[in-house]
Amino acid sequence: MPSIGVFTRAFAAITGTEFGSIMKLQRVLRDAGLLTTGARGVNAPDMVPLDAARMLIAVLVTDKPSLAPLAVSEFGRLPAGDRIMSEVPTPEGAVFSGLTDSMSLEETLAGVIEGTAAAPLEHHKLLSRNLKLSCNPTDLTADLSWCDGRSRFSAGGPWMMLLMDPEANAQRLDEIAAEQEDARIRARVFAGYGSRIKTVREVDGDLLMEVADLFRRAERGETRMAG
Repeated sequence: MPSIGVFTRAFAAITGTEFGSIMKLQRVLRDAGLLTTGARGVNAPDMVPLDAARMLIAVLVTDKPSLAPLAVSEFGRLPAGDRIMSEVPTPEGAVFSGLTDSMSLEETLAGVIEGTAAAPLEHHKLLSRNLKLSCNPTDLTADLSWCDGRSRFSAGGPWMMLLMDPEANAQRLDEIAAEQEDARIRARVFAGYGSRIKTVREVDGDLLMEVADLFRRAERGETRMAG
């Protein structure tokens, strides 16, 4: 695993964000208890995939470090909604085989980073071409798509299957609608964003693969430096 210092420097370069801004974002998340904490310098703790997932969510949702903890709390805990999977999964899709509908967005993204870091190199080209993460701060939803499927994350959880019998599920559908409306109101704080990534609020497979590669390289001892 990469140290937090190594990861922060590399993450700034990967996302095309000023190092100072990423340092501030990382510090705010750490102070909020949302990143691995510990000693500094050569004894700095290693990053784990969940840390990387939270950094990605923060930089994807807001360019204001002060809002990063709120962005991670709101988006990171979003439950998996309706998932669409291919009936004929590809070998590359094995990266996503451990994902379940009970996982939140941050847990799912951490699993993708960990799985991608461990995936055979010959699968990386297809993964980078098909993998995409997007967040919509307007209605507080997120989508993760890959070669074999797609998963949507939103307040209230799954609802499409409930539409098969709307009368029987009317109460639950009303509850989900209310939760989604509350989420849209809370999301107003994230309006506006100046970064290139945030113009469309999405990151593609190439960027996600570069983040995952930091963990692959760390396992080989290529990125271990003082944090």
